[in-house]
Amino acid sequence: MKYEIASKEELKDLLIKNRYNYKYKIFKYFNSLLELNFSVLKHRIDKKTRLIDDNFFAQVAKYNIYNRTIKLAKEINPNLEIIDDKKEGQLYIMLDGYKVFSYVIHSLDDEKNLGNMYLYQIIENENLRKMELEKAKYQLQNLQSQENPYLKTPGGRTKAYNWELSRYRTITTIQNLIENIYNYDNLHNNKDIIDTINCFNQKLFEDYGLSEAKFIPQQEFAIIPYYQHSNLEQETRTKILDLEISNKIRYI
Repeated sequence: MKYEIASKEELKDLLIKNRYNYKYKIFKYFNSLLELNFSVLKHRIDKKTRLIDDNFFAQVAKYNIYNRTIKLAKEINPNLEIIDDKKEGQLYIMLDGYKVFSYVIHSLDDEKNLGNMYLYQIIENENLRKMELEKAKYQLQNLQSQENPYLKTPGGRTKAYNWELSRYRTITTIQNLIENIYNYDNLHNNKDIIDTINCFNQKLFEDYGLSEAKFIPQQEFAIIPYYQHSNLEQETRTKILDLEISNKIRYI
């Protein structure tokens, strides 16, 4: 399948078979990527050579991203749980139930698509946590006291139903948020988890040659007008080659 991560042996064979299609510099570059000598995201020569349009380059890039990340994870903490599914093009790294890293190749239509990568970061901010808890409680109380504005509207049955459904989903979201805020105390008490997640995040930023300045904050849109999303979880995104990279930040 198009999202499957090819093996090193398969890619080496293809490289040797097609060696005359590439200049020696490109051949050597491909070989270094397969040996995981450096990250394809940091050391790029695609702008001048248009390798980005090459299907073989996409296969090598996926291999490099996937396997170099696993290599870094093992170096940082041998206790990290690595969920490795090359057949489905999915890689998840966990620690005691917390996400540390995710990489998913989901496109069946474009072989050059490198998929989506998710990085995770935890920042301690007790004042923000208290403010968000009070805001969530206020919003929950406000929602629970609201009357459906479409109940007495002629022909408003569908609108009334949709409004109630939206309110129910939003109430559930806020209740889950409040529960998560209380559960943050458990994470506060486990500095090893916080340190490992942040260490791996920093290591990947360095290895991939990423810059926080290149990441764009993502806007969250309210389900209904008077609901404001929590500031305890934020997401910033950037794109390198045909890879979407998200940095998910949790404040505790």
